[in-house]
Amino acid sequence: MRPELEDGDEVLVQDYGCAPVCIGDVVLVRHPTMASTRIIKRVGDLRDGGDLWLVGDNADESTDSRHFGPVPRTRLIGRVVARFSSGASDG
Repeated sequence: MRPELEDGDEVLVQDYGCAPVCIGDVVLVRHPTMASTRIIKRVGDLRDGGDLWLVGDNADESTDSRHFGPVPRTRLIGRVVARFSSGASDG
């Protein structure tokens, strides 16, 4: 699958608050092993205890839960609600 986001794109992120996380949501999370790094992934599954199974849109190139395992919901920053294209891939 082609990635939804391209290098240079900007996103608008909404805090979840108490709203439920849904499979298919694109989310911003703090990386599970690199505390200062934030990543954007799609929620592929929800695990016991509220952990998130995150997947990248481009499975062949993505580092996601297949590599670092489920991500605790406490690392969730918010849901991506809008994307602003950099125009870099617009031909």
